[in-house]
Order: sequence, then C-alpha cells, then structure tokens
Amino acid sequence: MPGARTHRSGTILMVLGVILIMMIGSIGQFLPGMVNGSQKTPRLSSPTKDASQNLGLNWTRPTQPVPDLHLPGTVLSSVDKLLGTAVVTQDSSQNLTIRSSALKMRLLGGSMPLDYLLFGAQALSSISWSIQTEINNSFVVLHSATNNFTVSQTPTGPSITRISRVSNGNYTGLLQTIYSTNADGSVKWNLRFSPDQSGDYKLVFSWSNITSDLSLSTVSKQLRVNYGLVNYVLDWSDIPASLNATTNLVSGDFRLSVALGVIIKGATVSVDPTIASNVNEQASALTFQRHVFYDPKGGNYWVFYNDGSGISYRYSSDGSNWSGAYSIPGWPSWVDYSASSTSVLNTGSTVIVASGQTMLQVATPPWTGSVSFYFVQGTISGNSISWNQVQTSATFQSTCNNGGASCEMLLEIWFANLGLSSDGSTAFSYNLIIVKDVSGGDYYNSTLLVDYKGSMFNLATTSGSAASFFQAYAAVALDLYRSVPLIADSNGG
Repeated sequence: MPGARTHRSGTILMVLGVILIMMIGSIGQFLPGMVNGSQKTPRLSSPTKDASQNLGLNWTRPTQPVPDLHLPGTVLSSVDKLLGTAVVTQDSSQNLTIRSSALKMRLLGGSMPLDYLLFGAQALSSISWSIQTEINNSFVVLHSATNNFTVSQTPTGPSITRISRVSNGNYTGLLQTIYSTNADGSVKWNLRFSPDQSGDYKLVFSWSNITSDLSLSTVSKQLRVNYGLVNYVLDWSDIPASLNATTNLVSGDFRLSVALGVIIKGATVSVDPTIASNVNEQASALTFQRHVFYDPKGGNYWVFYNDGSGISYRYSSDGSNWSGAYSIPGWPSWVDYSASSTSVLNTGSTVIVASGQTMLQVATPPWTGSVSFYFVQGTISGNSISWNQVQTSATFQSTCNNGGASCEMLLEIWFANLGLSSDGSTAFSYNLIIVKDVSGGDYYNSTLLVDYKGSMFNLATTSGSAASFFQAYAAVALDLYRSVPLIADSNGG
C-alpha cells in the first residue's frame, strides 16, 4: 500500500510502544533549580536521640500506640511470578484513573480528551490522540463533540473504552479508544477511526510538557524523556514503512504524525500502541525487606507486593499456585520504589506492613509540606487477613522559604523496615530525605532514623548541596542508608 493517497477500505494495523521506567538514577529534572548549586562535602554526624536536630523540620507522633507483639519463629518462602492486576477508579463520568504496577494514568473526557501520566498525585505530562483531515490543502483537527467511557473486565484486567464523536465542518467520524490492561501491568491502546466522509486523514500523537533532558533518534525511532525518578520511552519502530510517520519537537511539545492516506466512507483504520513498564521487577523490592512468610497454623505462604494501586497480597498452600490478589483498605498508592516498597513482619497470627511516603511540590514561599511513615496491623485467620485501620507512627514537616517567587522541595521517607524485640516492642527504621531551595542556593539532608518505644533515634546524617545529593543518588550511594532493626540483647533493649 505505497503512497499517502492509497484508498483504504480494510483495517490497517500498526504497533507503537510507550515504556514507563522507574529509574534508580539522577532526579535532577525533579528539582532543576537545585542541580547547579555548589557542592559541599557531606558531613556524617554521630548518633543522637533528637531526630529533628539540624534537619529544619518538625516531627509529630499520633496518639495511638505502636502494637506490642510476641516473637515466635517464621519460615520463609518465595514466589517466582506475580500478576500486577490493574485497578480503575472513576471520580466522575469524564474522569477515570488506571493504576497498575507499571504506571498511573488519568483519563479525562470532555471537549478536549487527554491522558495524563502521573507520578503520585502530580501530572508530569499529557498524551492525546487526534484525527486530522485535509481541507483546502491544509490539515485540520476533528474536534471531540462527545465523549463516553465504559469500563469492563477481561481475563487480564479491566478494560476502558472511550468513544468520541469528532467533527470539523462537514467532516465527521467516530474515534474509539480501548485501554486494555495486561497481567504485566502494561496498558494497550487500540484506536479505531471510522469517517462519515471519504477524505485524506492522519493520526497525530501529542506528548506535552517534555523536559529538556531527552534523547530523540529518528534512526531507532525512539524518544527518551527523563523526568527524574521516572523515565519515559516512546518507540514507534513497529509502524509499517507503508505508513509515513514524521516527528516534530518544539518547545517541550512532541508530535508524531502518521499518514493514513485516503480513507473511504465507512472504512475503519485501527491502531494499537502499548504503554508498559519494567517497574514490575520492583513489585517486591527491596531485597533487605521481608515480603514472604509462612503461616504454620493456616498452612499458607503469604506474599506482599506493590501493584500501583497500593499493596496487594496473595496466599498459597504450596508456594506455587497462588490465590487472587487482595488489597489493604486505605493503604497509600505507589509513588516510587524507594518510598512505596513495603516491609512485612509476621509473628504468630499477626502481620504488620510498613512503608514510607514521597512529597514533591513547587509553591509560593513560605509553604510547609509533610510526609508520614505508614503501618497497619492485620490478623490472619485461615485464608484471610482482617486489617485494622492504617496508622502513621510519625509525621515530618518542613518549610520551604527561599525568599523568591517559588520554592521547590522534595520530602521522602525511604527504605522502610521493621523489627521486633524480645519484649514485643516494634522498631521502625527508615531514611528521611529532604531536598529544598533555601536563600542563596539549595540544601539536602539524608538521615537514618529508628523509631522505637516512643523515641526517635538519629543514627547517621549526611548533608550538603542538592548537586551532591543527585550525585549520590545517581551512584546509588544512598542505598547505604538501608537498615534492618535487630535485637540488641536478651532484654530487647
């Protein structure tokens, strides 16, 4: 089917891949104003009981006590494969969100349908598909007049169908977009366009708010964009050579135009790109955290992992064949592997799950942000777990005030872990990260904390400029702040 003017009465199929990757690399693009600050030599402090010392933040503790437990033995198991079933939530008829282990995407309808790629609650960029037709030797957009969503279930997960009636003057048609979620957490688009009038049409993929940290190759047909903790790759190498695909990148906006040629009235053109991720490998990260245990009373192995909508868990009597996925009510959604990866402690019929939190914001100073350390206790009974309300053991606040027009701050609780002393007291450990603009520059602090018996212990602190933080992050040096609480003596002290 050579040539852009070839009549098309059948179905045209092409594949376009968009890959979302959670990077363990530089997060400079998250805080671009901080990268160029002068580097300072990191300083390591001695252990102190005052966790807020020299951190420029406040921490508070909720009134509910951390549970006291007893310590029997546990038997560990493992699983080879997890299925990251996606979850769809609907805020309104024109506002849906897909959450999976691979990505988080918001779908908006209305007169300007858009898909937003999210990092936590923050919209990093928008993606849209549109149909254009040639009128008077110029291509014009067929705008959406109506938009309807329908959610259904498939064997691999939920599926969303978006149906839009598009038009411009005498040219009208029906654009149908099907979002199919797969077991690996990916989302596959299947776009179908049927015009009411014959004409020369093209499909345009638009990607807005692209950072300057990018790599575009028309040879390999890939666009790589780095947003810091999240790295996106757009790959259009599977588009057939018979379809002329061209790119345009101007002022942070990327356009991929695919010439569909002349489509006769009533014919259908189909396109099915995929957005996926390698983040599934972090489903049960990190290696120093416990995610699998055996309950001898019920005779089941239990595994806990993140699937993008929060934390999921399954059970198995043989360690090979696993039940369907269950979720913990009220558990925070996945943001990144360092903060959202969970640690699990099991003793008898009791299980405790813990994780940290991430907050990134740019606002007019002064403004105050906060992050919390989350945990929840559950009771195992046979093939089920009943959960108490999700709680916080501590909340940290910090104020961003650089005296300028805007102030940027990153707060994170990383590398959560927990342990149990012989007297039944629970110890939480984690790494508290603060990176923010300050008057005349920027600042970062990374502190290893232990929360035990109502006290917060500062075990080690390193600080400096944001640039030194990014260098340490890129070199995975901050992984040295991973921690495992252990019993110090027979009295649990």
